[in-house]
Amino acid sequence: MKNTILHPCFDKNGSKHAGRLHLPVAPKCNIQCGFCNRTYDCVNESRPGVTSAIITPHQALLYTQEMLQKMPDITTIGIAGPGDAFANGDETLETIELIRNVFPEMFFCVSTNGLALPKYISEIADAGLTHLTITINAVDPEIGAEIYQYVHYKKHHFTGIEGAEILLANQLEGLRIAVSKDIKVKINSVVIPGVNDHHIIDIARTIGELGAVTHNCMGLITVKDTKFGNKKAPSPSEINDIRAKASPFISQMTHCGRCRADAAGLIHKQNSTETLSLLNSISQKSDIPNKPRTLSAVASEEGLLINRHLGETEEFLIYSLSDDGKIQLIEKRTAPKEGTPDRWEDLSRILNDCSDIFVSGAGSTPKTVLGNNGQTIQIVEGLIDNVLKSHYKGDSLKRFQPLGSHSCGASCSGNAQGCM
Repeated sequence: MKNTILHPCFDKNGSKHAGRLHLPVAPKCNIQCGFCNRTYDCVNESRPGVTSAIITPHQALLYTQEMLQKMPDITTIGIAGPGDAFANGDETLETIELIRNVFPEMFFCVSTNGLALPKYISEIADAGLTHLTITINAVDPEIGAEIYQYVHYKKHHFTGIEGAEILLANQLEGLRIAVSKDIKVKINSVVIPGVNDHHIIDIARTIGELGAVTHNCMGLITVKDTKFGNKKAPSPSEINDIRAKASPFISQMTHCGRCRADAAGLIHKQNSTETLSLLNSISQKSDIPNKPRTLSAVASEEGLLINRHLGETEEFLIYSLSDDGKIQLIEKRTAPKEGTPDRWEDLSRILNDCSDIFVSGAGSTPKTVLGNNGQTIQIVEGLIDNVLKSHYKGDSLKRFQPLGSHSCGASCSGNAQGCM
């Protein structure tokens, strides 16, 4: 195995001259953490879960080829979301295999919550994975139950202690297997005041005994519309104190850049406008083999404007881009009725070949459900033709965004009644 000095996250000195390239090929997630809000098309935030675009494995190869020409100091190819790498295991594996065939000298690193890690770790190791990051925020299920709002495992939702126990068991098993395969493992732990800040030493002891090589204690980033959105983040001195207490059990990382899912270049340097534009441009390419979703779904009152709320839409208009660059309506699809169980999962399946759903408003529940399935709800208003032309060209849609946010009523509580 290559010397880890060339991996910027695993070696502080190496991070000064060795860069990384994160490929946002993994939009789906299989758990919901109380601090997480995955965001697409966001250039103003620098934190995990944020990206300006989602790309396919083949698009990732094109993007990597161009970025390595622009940034020859990149030594590591990483997959860190914006969801979970192994909730998108097939895409993650395909991405590594495609790029490794062209750039065998690269390090390959994956970040995961660990729930599906045991299922994929052997395949990923065989494909050339050299480094792995697992986020473990608790080794006590009672504490984990406070952090994780749900765990989706083997087609079932689990909450509370039961969900936390399932997650922890898979995290620790995945860690053991990775170490046995000579993969260098880093553990991330988000420090949440009053929840797990007193528990980080127990995590450090456990992961150190199992063979992880470094531990990254990260202070909570408070994110709007999350369970812990109103909590106060720990101070740098509090984090330093926790690291000092954990350091006897495992080496502590102190140079983390809290990287976006589309981070590129050296740690602590923000993505350039040129990099974001390139990523967005490649994400819109239509000549990629096996591109899974090429259509767009639109909610409209009269078939001219995008002017219906997601939850009030009974029929979606399905559009595609013709070979000569024209926007064309190809069919109409009926939406699940209000009040049906698993309404948003059903809608995701109905629109399974649509990458984006254009509506004038939507609640948080469908955004989460469809987002976990790799589909983006675009909140816009305007002429269908104008919006879709901008979309397919890769232009920003900000000029089409409503001036005021939609105000949802009591029916938006998450019970599939009315306009969630």
